[in-house]
Amino acid sequence: DIEGHSGWMFLRPVAIFPAGTCNQWQAGRHRWAERNRSPMARRITDLDQLTGSADILLCDVWGVIHNGVNPFQLSVEALKAARQRGQTVILITNSPRPAGGVIRQFETIGVDPDSWDDIVTSGDVTRQLVTEGPKQIYFLGPERDIALVEGLDVELVSPDAARAVLCTGL
Repeated sequence: DIEGHSGWMFLRPVAIFPAGTCNQWQAGRHRWAERNRSPMARRITDLDQLTGSADILLCDVWGVIHNGVNPFQLSVEALKAARQRGQTVILITNSPRPAGGVIRQFETIGVDPDSWDDIVTSGDVTRQLVTEGPKQIYFLGPERDIALVEGLDVELVSPDAARAVLCTGL
């Protein structure tokens, strides 16, 4: 947890067995689990606990670094300390804007630029994919997201003429 925010999600695999084999499988599974017990994953309570085991930290932005209005200072300070220890901090976000837009937001709300080395946004990844893809694109999304294609060698066309659709929202 960072300032009350939890980013954990667990997925449970599903297995399908022929009729009549489930009880046998369950019994075998329990025997296997007893023989192969491993300690539970260690809960990290402080970023300093990763100092010796991570050269690069990938850190989400929204809800970890800020709430859209104010930075979370404990998070920012923890990332600054990681950088001072020699770790590389890469911020990752699903923001549809290129990194420059995120940096401008950071400047506006007061996120210290010494807390990260680089930022990768879904907007950056999208621009790269658009660059490599078809050149006739139908854009579907709010006007503010049109910056995703500005300066790229693409043509915004009608749905009928499009060879690809870029959807940033409905």
